[in-house]
Amino acid sequence: MQQTKYDMYNSLSMAELNKIWGQVQEHIIPWPGPGPNTKNCIITNYSSDKGRPQVRHNGKKYYISIVLCLRKIRINNPNYNIPFGYECSHICNNHKCINADWLAFESGPVNKSRGCCELYKDTNGYFCPHDPICHGCKGIVGHNVIDDDDDDDNDDDDDIDMLYDENHNLDILKLFGVYSYTKIENKNYDIVYIKTKKE
Repeated sequence: MQQTKYDMYNSLSMAELNKIWGQVQEHIIPWPGPGPNTKNCIITNYSSDKGRPQVRHNGKKYYISIVLCLRKIRINNPNYNIPFGYECSHICNNHKCINADWLAFESGPVNKSRGCCELYKDTNGYFCPHDPICHGCKGIVGHNVIDDDDDDDNDDDDDIDMLYDENHNLDILKLFGVYSYTKIENKNYDIVYIKTKKE
């Protein structure tokens, strides 16, 4: 988890973000392993804090991944600021990586939950619930969960959309096939009747 000093990052101008990116490019190094670079991760020889590389700019240290994620977004959305409570997630699950394609801002709990995908992505039947999908996972999430056909393949994606509530947040019960339940309180325990079919 990268602790974000929001004002420090949000106050950076696009010119400063580009300057830092230019500085970082001079320190990109070949993939050292172990194994092949199957995720197309990009790494540097900058020193790191708990595995996350940092760069110095105007006397302050910045996490490179946060800077490059912010730069990526501001190219198309110049007024974007990192929301309070958001962290920079590595969808490749490699905290040393600075490939902006694998970086996203999202809430702390969502960021932490990505570790589950790294553990279980090779498990038969496991689907990543994140958007963007964790690298190497099979996902249940389309690019736009609101539309009925998210991937333009002429198939109705209602089965994906129904996993989300009215605020477009993943409903974890529906993810596991629970569409409704009745809870009866007992003085010793609770009885829960579950319906696993959409009504």
